[in-house]
Amino acid sequence: MTTAFEYLKSNRYLLWNISDIKIGKDKYHPLEQDSIDIVKSLGGEYQGKLKMLMTSMVGVDQSNVKNAVKVGGTYLKYEPIFVFFKREKT
Repeated sequence: MTTAFEYLKSNRYLLWNISDIKIGKDKYHPLEQDSIDIVKSLGGEYQGKLKMLMTSMVGVDQSNVKNAVKVGGTYLKYEPIFVFFKREKT
């Protein structure tokens, strides 16, 4: 993450596709928040999160998935894509 941001030219965006890792039944390794914290510590701006919908198997309940969104009455899993911006240093 550090290398990607340092090599990024000024006034450019970095889109980062990462998701928390589930450990056990209800514990997660917070890769999403770690990524935000790292880029902010390097002077980058967190601009928000895009949601790339994934297809799901018919009959599989996605409502209890961490990264799920309701679309047309059905829950679908999504991959989070974090948007960061690197401003030109003045």
